[in-house]
Amino acid sequence: MESIDLFICFRLLPVWSEVSKTEYDLTDMFKLIPTVRGGAVNSPLVYSGYTTLDEARDATKALIHENARVTRVMIVNAGDGSKFVEWIERS
Repeated sequence: MESIDLFICFRLLPVWSEVSKTEYDLTDMFKLIPTVRGGAVNSPLVYSGYTTLDEARDATKALIHENARVTRVMIVNAGDGSKFVEWIERS
């Protein structure tokens, strides 16, 4: 299995371990918006909502691993008007 190194380019939220889970409203739902080279991605990972930022990060890693055309993924907080959270890029 191929090893994929990922790195986070920009983060507006503090590291999850520094934040208690009660600071996030229960209406928070994180979504993935991929940037794809040469087309689109039809994956259930893109259309799903994630209740925690860690779940969204894990889904991003899986999406980048399963589809070689995904160059980076933006995580947004759909529960807060699609507010930008972070970029994760293929390295």
